[in-house]
Amino acid sequence: MLCLLMVIMTLFVLVQCDEANPTEPVDDDDLIAATPTPTPTPTPSATPVVLSGSPFGTPAWGVVDVYSNAFDGDTNTVYASTNNSGDFCGIDLGAGTNIALSKIRYFPRDPNFFRMNGGEFQGTDDTNGTWVTFGEPLSGVSSAVWRELTVTNTNRYRYFRYRNTANHADVGEIEFMGITN
Repeated sequence: MLCLLMVIMTLFVLVQCDEANPTEPVDDDDLIAATPTPTPTPTPSATPVVLSGSPFGTPAWGVVDVYSNAFDGDTNTVYASTNNSGDFCGIDLGAGTNIALSKIRYFPRDPNFFRMNGGEFQGTDDTNGTWVTFGEPLSGVSSAVWRELTVTNTNRYRYFRYRNTANHADVGEIEFMGITN
């Protein structure tokens, strides 16, 4: 009954006539405007995506196993470093792009998967400055399977790399993952 009464009152207001000219409907200015319901702002996706950038690194063992292979999406192409200490491969997100990582996925080089032990993932804003290490040095890498490292550091960086000072920096594939929006 209450709903019917509200509908009738609404219709009465909409068809109410101007007192000065009973044949003309009331101007819109005379009606009380309803407050529009605000459209909610969409929440950005919290799903991390694989970051892309320009690969960089130290020279490879041969002309085929170059550092860009670590970021080409193919676990069968590899980066095989020249030296057994200090070599690295990474990506540059580009000028003006700084992102906080949420996780890092990596696939060791088969059959030299053990060479990732002692390796570290790092980030910086300046390749000539200080590199920040994410987590502890890798250990227990005993097979060529995808592995994942959760990153708790919420700082944003432009450059990310994998570096090994305990062994060759060989790797099959690396995915630096973060929230881009």
